[in-house]
Amino acid sequence: MFFTNFRECNTDNFDALENQYLWLVKAKEFKEDLFDSTIYFDITKQRQRIGKIIENRLPELIIDTVKKELAKKGIHLNISDADFQKNIEQKKIFLNSKSQLKKQEIKKHLIQCGLNPHKTNQLIHTMNEIMSKESIIAKSKAFLSKLNSLNEITRESHYVSCLTLKKDNDIMWNQYALDRTGFCIAYDISRLENLGFDKYQFLYSLQPMIYKRRKQFDISKLYDFAISKYLRDKKISEEKNIVLEMNIQVRTKKPEYSYENEWRIMIEKIHMKNRKHFFPFACAIYAGLSITEQNVIKLKEIALKLNIPVYLQKLNDSKSEYVYTKC
Repeated sequence: MFFTNFRECNTDNFDALENQYLWLVKAKEFKEDLFDSTIYFDITKQRQRIGKIIENRLPELIIDTVKKELAKKGIHLNISDADFQKNIEQKKIFLNSKSQLKKQEIKKHLIQCGLNPHKTNQLIHTMNEIMSKESIIAKSKAFLSKLNSLNEITRESHYVSCLTLKKDNDIMWNQYALDRTGFCIAYDISRLENLGFDKYQFLYSLQPMIYKRRKQFDISKLYDFAISKYLRDKKISEEKNIVLEMNIQVRTKKPEYSYENEWRIMIEKIHMKNRKHFFPFACAIYAGLSITEQNVIKLKEIALKLNIPVYLQKLNDSKSEYVYTKC
């Protein structure tokens, strides 16, 4: 399979070609598209769904939080007691149907589990603090704040490199090869057969971009999964679906960018030591229509070292399409 990459004629791009690497960039560095590598969602339109998740999962969160808070204070519940454990699992010991504390039942069960009345009162006080309206609002705001920074984190935490499928793309020649004064590199990925995939496993992330209008990502799914993971009630199938949906979101661009025919390598920054990513698949160089003679000479020198051909871009006799002449 063949890919292409358009470049301006400058020292950095000549070095990248000669030493066969792709220069990786952060998505936030794409100035022409502020929404590149983002997840589309609107918190204001999803508050009700998120609120429902909070309401449904609150008893579990309270139980877990209370146990942890009490453990910090040296109060350990005798959870080996079968009756007490059963009540915890059924969420009956702490809350009634309206998520209100059942204080007398709490005291009764905790005293049966060996907790003295004084420590029982501490437990109820701790629960009241956790269940207060102010506490719940504060936790919800903190989570929503993290969600709002999700796209900023995504655009900062990944390196990307963009390839395309066609060399005869006038917009790409204009935009990325500086009005045809630059060059285009062709890459032949089939060379993997000889090089071995084990050295280039990053290519699993080379995937086509999707060009369409995005639907909102359901943030409540992510919130519900985050709670499950916090409570160690992790559901692998849900995680895979969420990751897949988020991956599709960040690889989706507006339809007006479809002319790019883009395939993209997207790698988490933590897996990269530097931005120079070895990519030894160059198989040809195409010099733009308006390139200078000096830059053609430079490209030919590099091509000789790489043992690949250089082609000059020209217009056909009717000036209706490009033709390429080997030099």
